[in-house]
This record gives sequence, C-alpha cells and structure tokens, in this order.
Amino acid sequence: MKRKTACFSHVLLHDIRYSILISWKKYLALFLVTEAIIGALMVRIQSDCQLGMVLPPLTAGDVLTYLLSGAKIFRYGAGIPFEIPYIWIFIYLMIAFIVGENHANLMTSRYMELLLSQEKHRWWASKCIVTVLDVLLAYVTIFAAVGISLFWGIKPVLKISPDIMKALIWKAFTLKPNQWTVIFVLLPILTSVCISLLQTVSILFFKPMICFTGVITLLVVSLFYCNPAVIGNGTLPLRNTILPFEGTIRTLDVALADAVLIVASIIIGNIKIKKVDLLSEV
Repeated sequence: MKRKTACFSHVLLHDIRYSILISWKKYLALFLVTEAIIGALMVRIQSDCQLGMVLPPLTAGDVLTYLLSGAKIFRYGAGIPFEIPYIWIFIYLMIAFIVGENHANLMTSRYMELLLSQEKHRWWASKCIVTVLDVLLAYVTIFAAVGISLFWGIKPVLKISPDIMKALIWKAFTLKPNQWTVIFVLLPILTSVCISLLQTVSILFFKPMICFTGVITLLVVSLFYCNPAVIGNGTLPLRNTILPFEGTIRTLDVALADAVLIVASIIIGNIKIKKVDLLSEV
C-alpha cells in the first residue's frame, strides 16, 4: 500500500512540476491583464465621479463582482444591444488554453510517467487532479491581482455597493456574503472544473486543438443560450435566478449538472485509458 501511494505521489508531483514549468508565463499574463482591467475600472469610476455621480469607494467585493459577473441573458430581437463580455472571454479562454497545453502531450512522451505511476488508473487520476489544480490556480491568480490592487486604495472588504453595480452593470443589487460566494466563486469554479475535465478526457479521443475548439464553441453557445443544460452558464453569475436580471439559471440545477459531468468524465477516461497502450508512440 505504501509503495502504491509513493508511486502515485511521484507521478502527481511530476505532473504538477510539469504544469508549473510550462504554464507560469500564462498565469503571469492572466495576473497582469487582470491588474490592467482593475486599473481601467478605477479610472472609469473616477471619471464617473468627475461627471457628478456620487459613488462610494471601490471595494474588493465590487472589483471581484465586476471581474466574474459574465454576461446577462441574450434576447433575440429584443432591441437591446448585447454587450460582449470581454473579461469573461479572456478568463475562460486562458483556463482552456492552460489546461489544453498542459495535457497536449497526454498521449505522447509518457514513458517516464508510466514508470512512475506503474498503473494506468493512477496515471489518469493524476491528470484529473492536475486539471483541477490548474483551474484553482487561475482563480487564485485573479484573487491575487485583486489583493495587490488593494494598495491602490480599494477597500479590503467583500461588501458590494449597489451604486457601483448600477454604474457598472446598469442595475443595483446586493447579496449576502454566502450567496455571493456561491454564485460568483464556488459555482463558476465548479463549472470551470467540469469544462476542463471534459476537455482533458476529450484529449484521449481527439487532437488537443480540436478539444480546445470544442471548449470555445461551448463557451460561445453558453453566451447565447441561457439554459443549465449548456454548462457554460454556470460561469455567468448574472443569469442566476437570485439576481434581478430575469435569469433562469438555478444554482442547484447547474451544480448537479456539473457534478454528473465531472463524475462521467473521470469514469469515461478511466475506461478509455485501460484500452490504450501508454507506451505506444514512445
């Protein structure tokens, strides 16, 4: 038992080191662009104040809500212009890019990994864990960028200002801390993990670029179809039924769909990997 545990820890540490070595520049880019977005947000708020709007000081809660809000529902023929959520697109394409590149060699150059893991299911389990860690590190990077921006004068509280929300998202709203945490942090993370694991298991069947394109397609479809069956909606908090934007996405529905797909991805990958010769193409 100890030997098996040691083998698994070796391959997991190997994968984590590999992930950090090839992805640190992308996380740095995510951090720097997030800082630039926060800087532009502060300039925008200051400009609104100079135009006569009375706005309270920005809080960390305001900034995170702005970064992670996503987009409201797209309504066909409603005459309401659809604002493309550039920040949302950037964040989730970066996550897909990081996960895709990390596992681009999933079916090649794996001789050392096989020797370390000694069993296929441990090799696959390591890949799944690293995928989850990739997603978590992306969110940690965003939170770190907000943390650094506190030195610019942003108040270190997670309270949301209705006036700030009205200025940024055109409708005032407030949330309890536990509601905000679930809708703006936990549910998007769960959905991101779900999408990333689907991308990872897809690499067992298709080329990495095809899988990356599939994720992009899923995200685009999510923008235009507000339906929990389109799992990307879990990363669009403004569509949640708790918020006053006429959303139709319920937290429990999305969480259940994500959980089912996460389990299915792990099981399908484990079944597929048993039929694959990991030493082929070495």
